[in-house]
Amino acid sequence: MTNLLLNSSVARHHARKWEVYLSKSKRPFERWQPHDQSTWAFQVYKKYNRELYRLIEAHRASSFYTYRQLKQNGATLTDPIGQAFAGCPTGIDNFEDVKDWSNGFNSFDNWVNLSNVTTISSNLETYLASVVGIAILSDPSVLISAPSRAIDGAYVLKQGTGPRTNTTEHVIACTKGDWSSRLAAIERLFGPIPETMREKHGDLEEIRNVRNRFGHAFGRDIDASREHGQIEIAPMEKVTRTTVARLGTAAWRFAQETDRFLLHNHIGDFEAVNYYAKLYPTLLSTVPPGQRAVDFKKAIGRFGGGLRGKIYCKGLVAYWEAL
Repeated sequence: MTNLLLNSSVARHHARKWEVYLSKSKRPFERWQPHDQSTWAFQVYKKYNRELYRLIEAHRASSFYTYRQLKQNGATLTDPIGQAFAGCPTGIDNFEDVKDWSNGFNSFDNWVNLSNVTTISSNLETYLASVVGIAILSDPSVLISAPSRAIDGAYVLKQGTGPRTNTTEHVIACTKGDWSSRLAAIERLFGPIPETMREKHGDLEEIRNVRNRFGHAFGRDIDASREHGQIEIAPMEKVTRTTVARLGTAAWRFAQETDRFLLHNHIGDFEAVNYYAKLYPTLLSTVPPGQRAVDFKKAIGRFGGGLRGKIYCKGLVAYWEAL
C-alpha cells in the first residue's frame, strides 16, 4: 500500500510539473507546422496494431505452454488423445492421438497467421482511408490540381465555400485495387510520393493477395475452390509466423512514410483546427475568445489529442476568428 501511495504521489507531482510547463510553453500555433510527430489517424493505427500484437503474443504464449506441459507430463505423439488431455471439456474425440491433435493445432496456427495478415491489411486500409480523407479536407487545392496549400481547408471548413470536398471517390481509389493503382491514385492527388512509400510495394501486394484469398476462399486458391467435378477440399495456403512479422513490418513502414509525407505537406495542424471547429458551435460560440482558448485547451487534453500550451491555444482561436 505504501508503494502505491508513493507512486500515486510521484505521478501527481509529475502531472503538476507538466501542467506548469504547458501553461508556460511559448510554442505558437502554426497552421502548416504539425504540433505532433504524427497524425491522429496514425496514433489510432498504432493502437489497433498494438491490439493485434497483443492477440498474437497471447496465442503464441498459450501454444508454448501447452506443448511444454505435454512434454513435462511425458506425453508422446502416439498417446491416445484422452490420456494426454484427460478432463479437457472440448470435443477431443475428433482426434485419435497426440500427433493427430498436433497436426490440427498446426493447421489452426496457420489459420491464425492468415487471420493476422488479414487484420494487418484491414488496419492499414482503415488508416489510409482516414489520413487521405483528412489530407484532402486540409488541402482541397489537390482536388483542382492547384499548388499545395493554395486553398486553406480550414477556411472552407468555416465558410463552407471552395472546391467540393466529397472525399469518398478519392479515398476509394487510394484503398481499393492493386497497390500499383493505389499508389498512382495517391500520386494523382498529392503529387510525387517519396521512394520510401514505393519500396514496400511487393509486400503490400502480398498482403492484399493473402487477404483476398483468405476472405473469399478460406485461404485457398479461389479458382480451385470453386471448380466443379471434384469432391476434395483444396489445400489451405501456408503462412508462417515469420511471414506475418515481415508483412506486419512492411505495412508499418509504409504507414509511417505515408503519414510523414501527408502530415508535412498537406495536413500540418489541421486536425486540431478541425477538432476546434466541431467544439465551436455547441461549446465555445457563447464565450469570449480568451475563454474559448482555455476551454479548448482542457477539451483537447481530455480528448487525447495531445496537450497544448496557453499561447498555442490562444493562437489557434485567433487564427480561426480571422478566417
